Amino acid sequence: AGCGYYFDASGEISEIFGMYAPNSNCKWVLAPSHGMPRSTVRFTQFETEKMWDFVSLYQCADEHCHDEENTLIVELSGFEGRGHTYTSDTGIFLVHFTSDTSQEYNGFTLQFSDSPTPVVAPGHPYWYPVSTLAGSSTADVSDGRGSLASFLRPAGVCYTPDGLTALVSDTDSHTIRSIDVLTGDVTRIAGA
Repeated sequence: AGCGYYFDASGEISEIFGMYAPNSNCKWVLAPSHGMPRSTVRFTQFETEKMWDFVSLYQCADEHCHDEENTLIVELSGFEGRGHTYTSDTGIFLVHFTSDTSQEYNGFTLQFSDSPTPVVAPGHPYWYPVSTLAGSSTADVSDGRGSLASFLRPAGVCYTPDGLTALVSDTDSHTIRSIDVLTGDVTRIAGA
């Protein structure tokens, strides 16, 4: 795919078999819409030589992504990244791929987007993406993963500073519930 900078609102990069060279050392700066806060990266395919070929994902302070100012989000190898989504509070990512000189596997494909986790603005829902992070259409109070969980009457959502946990005020059940953004696991942390 070629290393470089990407500023489009969304897109995809791949380092796949046939293009995934031995002894790779490639960096991409992803700044969807020039750094829209809470931008996301999702790995749709991931298979590298475990313990030898790595994808390191960083959050950058600005579009220059100076090494000393980057914060490591995750380092992935083997099959670890497939299906996972990561968020940058600054909206700017550095993806660093390194491989050794022996075996090449199928590589990886990632999608990036300036769309944050859903936010709904009263009167203007068409301006924001809407999707379900967790929960079902059944009004109940049950913990679980993804659609196996349910909420009685969720009224407010906020995120922890690292963006990895959503806290939901479930008013009719008088509870505070947490949602692990990466896995969709819902857990009651306070209340009845």
